Amino acid sequence: AQWKLLADWLELACEYADSRAIDAIASRIVAELASSPPLSTAQSQALLCSASFFEVARIRDAFAPALAEFSATTLKQQLEQQKTSSKKSSAMGSGVLEVLNWLTASTQKKSGKGKGNQMLATMDFVIEKLGAQDLALGKHRLKGSQASTWVQLFRGLLCFPTAYWSAERAHVVLALALAVDLGFANMCKHEDDALRLRIHSRAVIERLFKCLPSASAGLVQHAPTIVDHWAGTARLSDELILPSRRLVRLVMGSLAQAAFGQSMDAASTTCRELCARLYASVSSDSRSDESSLADVLTLDSLDAVAKVAAVYAQKVQAKGRDKEWCSLVKSWLKQIAQLVCADFDRMSQDGSEAASDTHSTCRLGVLVSLSSLYKSLAGADKVPSHVLDIARRAAESLPQLSQSTGTFALGLVLLSVHNYESAGAGCHVILAYLTHQLAAISARDAKGDAMPLALQSLVASIAGADCDAVTAMPLADAIVSYAVEPLLKNLDHSAFAASLDTFLKLMSRPGQHTTASVGSMLLAYIRTAYRQLGNSSATTKRKAVQRRLGSILTTLHAAMRVCPTASTILFVLGTVSELVLEPAMHFTMFDVGETLSMIFTAVTLPLPDTTGADLPSLYRSACKLLGAVVRHHTNEVLDSVSVTVAVLRALLHAFVTPSFPRSLAASTTRQRFEIDCSQTPWIVAYAPFPISCAESYSRVVAELASCRRFLATGADKDNKSGKAKQTSDKAAQSGSEFVKLTKGTNTAGATSVLSMYVSYIISEYCIIQGGGALSTL
Repeated sequence: AQWKLLADWLELACEYADSRAIDAIASRIVAELASSPPLSTAQSQALLCSASFFEVARIRDAFAPALAEFSATTLKQQLEQQKTSSKKSSAMGSGVLEVLNWLTASTQKKSGKGKGNQMLATMDFVIEKLGAQDLALGKHRLKGSQASTWVQLFRGLLCFPTAYWSAERAHVVLALALAVDLGFANMCKHEDDALRLRIHSRAVIERLFKCLPSASAGLVQHAPTIVDHWAGTARLSDELILPSRRLVRLVMGSLAQAAFGQSMDAASTTCRELCARLYASVSSDSRSDESSLADVLTLDSLDAVAKVAAVYAQKVQAKGRDKEWCSLVKSWLKQIAQLVCADFDRMSQDGSEAASDTHSTCRLGVLVSLSSLYKSLAGADKVPSHVLDIARRAAESLPQLSQSTGTFALGLVLLSVHNYESAGAGCHVILAYLTHQLAAISARDAKGDAMPLALQSLVASIAGADCDAVTAMPLADAIVSYAVEPLLKNLDHSAFAASLDTFLKLMSRPGQHTTASVGSMLLAYIRTAYRQLGNSSATTKRKAVQRRLGSILTTLHAAMRVCPTASTILFVLGTVSELVLEPAMHFTMFDVGETLSMIFTAVTLPLPDTTGADLPSLYRSACKLLGAVVRHHTNEVLDSVSVTVAVLRALLHAFVTPSFPRSLAASTTRQRFEIDCSQTPWIVAYAPFPISCAESYSRVVAELASCRRFLATGADKDNKSGKAKQTSDKAAQSGSEFVKLTKGTNTAGATSVLSMYVSYIISEYCIIQGGGALSTL
């Protein structure tokens, strides 16, 4: 009731309330944020999620002091409830409590210092008290319910946009997050509680560093300490690796921006020293899980510095060469190139992937990052010769690399794609290798294997892409986007057409491919041809794909029949949907007929094994593709309406449980009768499907019932009769090749065509509902 009244009269209450009332409201908000879901009412959660409190400036100002006071009071109570048996744990608890008490005192008095000084003073105090703590102090017996209070508090903070966090009080949130990450997480009894606390606190720290520039004021002085802490805790759990990598990249990027963008000598020195410390791990011969993670963090750090340096390259070059940076990077570049060549020789001699595949992959990525960094610092126009030599050697050793499925071999191929112009035959070999890699990746994805960390960073480094974007996508999509498509873009139209023909012939051979690799490669060809507009080469590539559209559809249809699994059908339907939805793709009547036949095959194939398959999603994908064909190619659908009706009749079987045959209706063997999924279409064997599938079917029927036949333009009619004058290609395309988005005409013609076949759909519905009793009618 209090929350309801406060929500209804919030603006009026905050306008006339005194400071004590505002402080009480802010304290209640923080307490509700930290309360567990079973203890807080639904009304409270709804009110907090609306964020209506933070629209009031007085509450925003009072929120940070209330947060600091609540944190200090809660921790003091929790420590008093525990009987600490370790002096080190007592020191840890007292250190965290001292930080929170200092934070509470600092928010209650107004300081004349600027926001940057507040941030710097906060980080100085927190790092001084907690930065040198040992990770082995995680034996303090704090209960899980006590840790849940802090987890809920950080979850509540992450629910609200950063705009609600006052910039003048942001140091409170930063200090709290650092105190939890550096100190309080080590005091938890269970590792799961410490893990959740670190994940949420690092999410808050990342948001502060990204959105509030003043929050990064203390990075110059304390970056080595916090980077060592994040790198050390990342080894404790796989779930901490991604947050740690993101924060390390963010810190190194902030240092590089201060060094190269703002010309801060202190930031430049700190960044250079930190890079040197990280580089030492990747240049050593250590082989362990900890060294592998350190190699990945080194690659992420150097890649972040190199990308920031590329942004400020002109400013750095105008200022003059930084001799310390250039000499250091040049020496590293020479050393790491020798190490990569040694790994290349070792892999060639062994005839398989090297035992230190992750270590070698990270070295290759460090080589690429250092070359980019040196190019920005020294003002070089070309890629350093070390990288070009290795890329040339990789292109010449493709037959040997194709025998390995390791990430190092794949990285060498990616390097050659982006830095070495291969001839036509070399491109065919690379495409064949990438197709083989995609097939192997599809097999690994089916087992649930994740994308290797080293390969994520390597792809981002070679392609110059955002590492977070590469991490978020599957490995197959990353290879297609950053390896296959760049290779196809560099081909001329004749080599592009020849490679497409070779690829289609290769895919038509049974047992030479998987559907995932087929669809991924085909999408790469299509995107290269239709998304690279504006030149004659792109136009000829588009024509090459358009001429082979029938072969592409036939290949996909055959792949679905050869490998009848739920994942295969779903992938094929998604690929064809992208073809249909491509605006410049022209479908003839034969292409539309093949697409409709493909949908009919997809819904009538037997699926003996549906383990882990999402059949309702498969049904919705079939309806989505059918609706897209009806919407974008109405005339062709009406011309082949008999196939469309057959698909609609087949889709109706998804909503009724299959009935017994009439011959078994009175038989004693009825109880022993089971559907043979290896012979029965999956849409019948696993029916009925949920209501969402019925909604998808109804949308398709509504789309078909409201379709209109698009009439040809007058120029098209005259062209058919031979009486028209020559018109421009643009007018001809707008009249016949492109789908018009305006309202069509000749509704009566479309209705008359559909009315001839609607009786078959109705009869199929009656047969299904009648349970086979009407099958002889």
